[in-house]
Amino acid sequence: MPFRTRTRILRMTAAAAVLAGLGLVLTGCGTQSPRVDTEFERMGEAIGGWPSVESASVNGSYNGLPTSRNLEIEINLEQTDGVDLSEYLNHALENAWKFDVYEPAHVWVDMYDMSVDVAPGYARKAIDLTDAAAPLGFEAEHDGEVSVSADDMAEKYGPWPLKSTE
Repeated sequence: MPFRTRTRILRMTAAAAVLAGLGLVLTGCGTQSPRVDTEFERMGEAIGGWPSVESASVNGSYNGLPTSRNLEIEINLEQTDGVDLSEYLNHALENAWKFDVYEPAHVWVDMYDMSVDVAPGYARKAIDLTDAAAPLGFEAEHDGEVSVSADDMAEKYGPWPLKSTE
């Protein structure tokens, strides 16, 4: 193989490797630390212990670059009758602001009504949190989930991390 062809192949391979690595960085792919995973699990178990909550999960995500990290909370309710969704949303956001491993750029909260039957293979019934978010001074997104920025969290709950009163 001629020297120029071999050099060209090596350059193209190196460029592809750099682009692939950059893609992983920009999409935020990577593992969380064991402490982060432990705190996610702890928060999910705490929220999952509330009345009418079937289960809850807490996860992290990146918004573009790994320097903009978010918290995502999903709460599955056994039923919504008699549940004050605004109170649950407030408690979920407070718990998120106590998360002291990293300051989230945004906190996302989704709630699902598990008592509503959906056809096999379809997603759970998402709860529109527009009315629950309004008394807290927040707005729900177009699909009913709530996303609160770090600035808005600090304005409502105080500086991060919120100190536990337990």
